[in-house]
Amino acid sequence: MPGTIDHRKMHAYARRLLDTLGVHLDTRTRAHELGVAQQQVVEIAKALSQNARILVMDEPTAALSKSEIDRLFAQIKTLKASGVAIIYISHRLQEIAAIADRVTVLRDGKNVGSFENLSNQTNPSNLSNLIHLMVGKEVDVMYRVEFCDRPGEVVLDVRELDAANGIEGATLTVRAGEIVGLAGLVGAGRSELARAIFGADRVTGGTIQLGGRPLGNGTVRAVRAGAGLVPENRKTEGLALMRSVQDNVLLAGMRKWFPWGWYCARAAATIASDIISRLRIATPSTGRLTRFLSGGNQQKVVIGKWLTAGSRFFIFDEPTRGIDVGAKVEIYGVIGKLVADGAAVLMISSELPEVVSVCDRAYVMRDKRIVGELARHELSEANILRLAMHHE
Repeated sequence: MPGTIDHRKMHAYARRLLDTLGVHLDTRTRAHELGVAQQQVVEIAKALSQNARILVMDEPTAALSKSEIDRLFAQIKTLKASGVAIIYISHRLQEIAAIADRVTVLRDGKNVGSFENLSNQTNPSNLSNLIHLMVGKEVDVMYRVEFCDRPGEVVLDVRELDAANGIEGATLTVRAGEIVGLAGLVGAGRSELARAIFGADRVTGGTIQLGGRPLGNGTVRAVRAGAGLVPENRKTEGLALMRSVQDNVLLAGMRKWFPWGWYCARAAATIASDIISRLRIATPSTGRLTRFLSGGNQQKVVIGKWLTAGSRFFIFDEPTRGIDVGAKVEIYGVIGKLVADGAAVLMISSELPEVVSVCDRAYVMRDKRIVGELARHELSEANILRLAMHHE
């Protein structure tokens, strides 16, 4: 019949697009059932399906693995050769240097400089100039300077944890004053383990202790026990974008600050202003809608929410994804200040240099299981990849 959709042809076409990107997904899977990285790949495939002559890519590799990024770059080169114009937005400077013919730097909505012949931008001095244009000042320290030689007492103790999301036999500890990494390839189960620890996904076996006390299922129990989760997707899971900065900052701490249910607007404004000042959140007022903030400032609001709640254990899931280099430095500083004050941090990152340069030690995951632990002196990109990719 005219107008009838041939679902077999539609699925076959979708399959070909995904194969082009080297991704194996069941085309009948619902989008909300996919992880962030898989959703990103589907978005890219959708854009390719439109046969557009101008293609805008906004942080397309934010959630992709290196092999997926390589395949995407090969596809970009093919599109360029066929006459497609591509606007590629990214905070990953090495990517821009690798694929861009020209780059324009925007800061505060204004064009502050342009470069051509980017093959020379991998030169450290030129890269520094590019960073200076982005940030508006010199950035001397990108990562952590001091590490934790003598961590405190065990804050998080997980033993043989099984969860409904597929996690099996996970055992790990995080002590006060240290940043523990959780590394692995996309799909290894890092976010699933974090969600199980935080109570967002049901635990089916094993034990979790936080501060020496058993932690049951449910996020409410985790929050009351002093846990805070800065999720991978801050826009959908960490923030109420249509609410003000003040509302978001107070969201997790309402029970602490207003235990009897009496809300005081003056006290709320004071608490929010203090967090905004502490974290240097760039906002014209506490009443600014959170959706209008930059990615880096939105991330600070999520962190501020847990500071207001009095959290002492923090899970950071991809804390610097989609934010500029200046905001990254500030986020590293915030995390460093937290552990210096005695908090414990579990940090998930797909950027191996970030894990190596920020964490005191790290666990590596593969197939939703922890397959190894690396001490500070063992932390290297090669060692992480060896555990993440190869079976013993």
